[in-house]
Amino acid sequence: MPLFPFQSPNRHKSFSPYSSKARSRKKNIPLTFLIPSVSLAVVVGSELLLRLMVGASGKAGELSGYFGEPASVSDYRLQVNTSAGNPVSGTAWGELKVRPSPTMGYELMPNQKTNTVEINPQGFRANQSLPLAKPSNEVRVLIVGSSTAFGTLTPDNGATIASLLETQLNQQVKDQQANAKKFRPDVLPYFADEMEKALRLPSKIREGQYRVINAAVPGYLASNVHSQLSSYLDYQPDIVVMIDGYSDLLAPSDRPVATLSSVDNLLSDARGHFLSSLGNNLNGLLNHLYLIKAWNAWIIKPNPKSELLADTSNTTGSLTDRLSTDPDELQKRIDRRTRALVGIEKLTSLRKIPFVVGIQPEVSQLKSPSSDDTKILRDLDTRYPKLIQDQYAKLIQSQKTIKGITSLSFQDALDKASNTKGDSRLFYDAIHPRSSLIKTIATTIQTTIGPQLQVQPKPFNAGTSDGSP
Repeated sequence: MPLFPFQSPNRHKSFSPYSSKARSRKKNIPLTFLIPSVSLAVVVGSELLLRLMVGASGKAGELSGYFGEPASVSDYRLQVNTSAGNPVSGTAWGELKVRPSPTMGYELMPNQKTNTVEINPQGFRANQSLPLAKPSNEVRVLIVGSSTAFGTLTPDNGATIASLLETQLNQQVKDQQANAKKFRPDVLPYFADEMEKALRLPSKIREGQYRVINAAVPGYLASNVHSQLSSYLDYQPDIVVMIDGYSDLLAPSDRPVATLSSVDNLLSDARGHFLSSLGNNLNGLLNHLYLIKAWNAWIIKPNPKSELLADTSNTTGSLTDRLSTDPDELQKRIDRRTRALVGIEKLTSLRKIPFVVGIQPEVSQLKSPSSDDTKILRDLDTRYPKLIQDQYAKLIQSQKTIKGITSLSFQDALDKASNTKGDSRLFYDAIHPRSSLIKTIATTIQTTIGPQLQVQPKPFNAGTSDGSP
């Protein structure tokens, strides 16, 4: 067959799809490329299919904000920022923004809001700004301490101890005004039998608008609170209530205050900071996949560990491991708290402000725990209940040696809440109370601080018709 000038002898072979060379190219697709491609296609297809299914079921909102744990937990996990307010990459992910403080170790950043927590411009957990100057008709109660006082794991600001206590105090003022005969009169009767009857009535508290300020910060030691109060007493509280103790038992004695020390160590190690940031970014990317979200939220259903929310050090190990069994070390931790309480008492007494202190309730204190509370105890180390109870007893004994403070006991609140009908579960985890227990805690505080807020009735004076001078 003659060849034309533009025709190559092998042209038909070079371009034929049926040539042996072309067939060879088709067969030699490397498996190292094929397997990852197929796997990626399966993942992408599964992700798209799952998103369609979740959207059709109406549960898209439930998963969209889920990043490895319920949003109600992430809202309370600390997000570390620099002093200038910029997030520090490479640290544990969370939504509650904190920054280093030269005087307090660290502090909550003002003007932040999540689905469950709102921090006002002064750095308090409140929905409104708090003026430094106190109105003449206002009575202020300052709540300080760590995570229980702050209200960790509560659904919103209105469900905290501080908020419920404020409601109860203002309601008592309304009851006094509406039912004056049910409370002690302003002037005691003249006759002894009538006076005895009047004294059996509940005392009135000071009239006015009550405001309970939530200045607690998760993870704080008593020494952090001591530093904090130097400036917060400028808000002129009429009484200071502190709920703490647990964090002091967890923190090693060589830590004078709770700080963001792990962040300082990370920032000083450039290579470690880079690798940690890279790992966090990759983890964040994976946690955006619905495949991961659905697996964690609906299959694994992770239970938040109390040690992750009660302490800022990100220390590994169980609660039992971090509760020292060395008598000397334990005594140093208790002494650290005692010194701080003595310092706070001096600050408050100089301003003639009553100081009330209670150790935060803990799940092993329940005499008749529900099945859910029993599960919390079962998930903890078998040594934990006795260890924490013994250490709580030592904290209480040490606190009794401090003059000038009023001690709060929450045992009756625990017993009363256990007998309440309805939801019998009292704790989210080892130390964070649920709504029914929070209500009884607020009531216990109201009863305890009542004498400091009481209106003392005047004795009868025959000189006037009403007994007044």
